Amino acid sequence: MKPNQKGIQRREKILEQLKAASGPISASQLASRFGVSRQVIVQDVALLRANGEDIQATASGYLLQDAALCSRVFKSYHSDEDTAQELTLCVDLGGCVKDIFVYHRAYGVIRGELNIRSRLDVQRFLDDVSSGKSTLLKNTTSGYHYHTVTADSEEILDLIQLDPSAAAQERMGGRQTTAWRIEAVLREFPAIEPINCWFRFPIHIPDTEGLLDESSVAGSRESNLTKSSKRVPVENRKESFNRAYAELSEEGRPVKIDDMAKKMGVSKQTVRNRYKDVEDEYWLDSNMIGKLIKSA
Repeated sequence: MKPNQKGIQRREKILEQLKAASGPISASQLASRFGVSRQVIVQDVALLRANGEDIQATASGYLLQDAALCSRVFKSYHSDEDTAQELTLCVDLGGCVKDIFVYHRAYGVIRGELNIRSRLDVQRFLDDVSSGKSTLLKNTTSGYHYHTVTADSEEILDLIQLDPSAAAQERMGGRQTTAWRIEAVLREFPAIEPINCWFRFPIHIPDTEGLLDESSVAGSRESNLTKSSKRVPVENRKESFNRAYAELSEEGRPVKIDDMAKKMGVSKQTVRNRYKDVEDEYWLDSNMIGKLIKSA
């Protein structure tokens, strides 16, 4: 076999291994598998990239990025005990948890690669954490953190993002769109406990799983307060503002208010209102937001 042909076949096999891998593969590992030097692998990867393959070099090794995958960032908050449940939910529904990142007030964005694709990956990750002295990255920001999740379709990401009530609707065939809370008081009798029901015309189906217990009745004071931005803690508003600015700003340059609004998922007026929470760190004019430069 000609040397050139041997290199072509080796690069094809490298690509196959990267596609099948559940996480990064180091150049040393690939060199050992193919019986060549690490430098040869580095050159092979460079040629694969030149041919259009999206191969990223991470601290743990090479990782093949699938351009066809859909991606979404999820904000999360939970206890250490619920970490396994969060990761398992994502992989069971067909997602891959690519990373975790937090926005630290002093250090900015801190990110760690995960590439968790299966329950086995979840268990390995938890074992690594429990066997060492390090704590979960989310604990550096009081539990608030973000995950980049990829999947084969936006529908899968929608399922991962669903709240428990909506997930229950999916399990009922996707046809359930309305729920009722039935309350009654009978004269001369004690008040009955409220009953939560899914409504599938023409019948009511009791919510036996308790998925509607935390839901608010539309139009109630509780529901209106939940929707009010006043219920968002100041620290959460600051954290959301800082994170959006950090992700949009290039080399510390000012950011358009319109872009901030889109990034935060709020109106431009809400961005201006939340600026008041951080006005000691930022400046604001009619269209732009920028970081204040503090003198030493």
